[in-house]
Amino acid sequence: MVTSVSSRSVRVFVEGHGEVRCTLRGNLWAGGHDETRPVAVGDRVIVQLDRDEGVVESVEPRDNRLARPVPVARARGGRTRARKAPPVQVIAANLDLLIVVAALNDPPFRPGLVDRFLVAADMQGVDPLLCLNKID
Repeated sequence: MVTSVSSRSVRVFVEGHGEVRCTLRGNLWAGGHDETRPVAVGDRVIVQLDRDEGVVESVEPRDNRLARPVPVARARGGRTRARKAPPVQVIAANLDLLIVVAALNDPPFRPGLVDRFLVAADMQGVDPLLCLNKID
C-alpha cells in the first residue's frame, strides 16, 4: 500500500519488508490518465523489489478516491481554456473513513471548505467524521 507520494518516488508498505522507497514503471506515466499522478496514498500496488528499493509495476483498481479538480490554466485575455474533462488531483484512495479536522477560532472556521470535503466523501461513499478543534 502506498504510504506517501513525492515528485519522483513513492513509499510503499510491503508486508515483511516495512516501508520501501519505489520508483514508478514508465508505462504508469503513459497517457490515458485523467489524473495528475498515476498513484495516490492508499493505492494498493504490485511492487518488484530489488534489495532496499523497488519498482511499482502496476496499480490495483481503487474502491474509491478523494479528489479535487486541478485549476484550469488561464489563457491570454483572462479567459479559461475549454477542456472536455478537467484533470483531477487524487488526494487519497481506498478510504474507509474521512476525518475532517477544522479549527473554530484560529484560524477562522471555513464552512465552505468543510462542505466540499463532506460532499466529496459522500459522492465516493466514504463515511465522514467532522472534528472541530481549537474552541478555546
